Amino acid sequence: MLLIIQWFIIRNVKSVRFFADEGWEAFVIPTLLVSLYPIVYIASITAGSLAAQDGKLYLLFAKAKGLSNRVILFRHMLRGSMGTLLTQLPTLLVYILANLLMVEIYRNFPGAAWRLYMAMDFSTYTGTGPDYEAGIIIGITFCFMLLVLIVQWISQIARKYFDPV
Repeated sequence: MLLIIQWFIIRNVKSVRFFADEGWEAFVIPTLLVSLYPIVYIASITAGSLAAQDGKLYLLFAKAKGLSNRVILFRHMLRGSMGTLLTQLPTLLVYILANLLMVEIYRNFPGAAWRLYMAMDFSTYTGTGPDYEAGIIIGITFCFMLLVLIVQWISQIARKYFDPV
């Protein structure tokens, strides 16, 4: 369904240049492409987590006290769902990093993943080529791994802070 919507927008919305090399479209559209699946993933997890809390005694008590549905949602239900949501951050980050190269190559948007790919200079016939840059590979890979480590720490802290178990 999402692909059909994207195809429809590309074919019928002429005011937005989808394959722009510069301007706001060159940054915003690749960002939307990379973040589309994580948004849907988080929405699905949030809906499941909120549905699991439906009918709990503390929610019924909050309703009996006269709190509005908005207050119950934000103060009670989302607080109970935060542990579940924040523990999914490492999965989402790995997904984003894995798809970053495809979006950068197809959109001609040179970023860190594209630079890492270019620094590898790999050929199936000769192995590494003359433009192989080990320092760039180590540096960018270290930054990606550090980012994953920080997100893992945030996820662990969130699990301890938000989960009542």
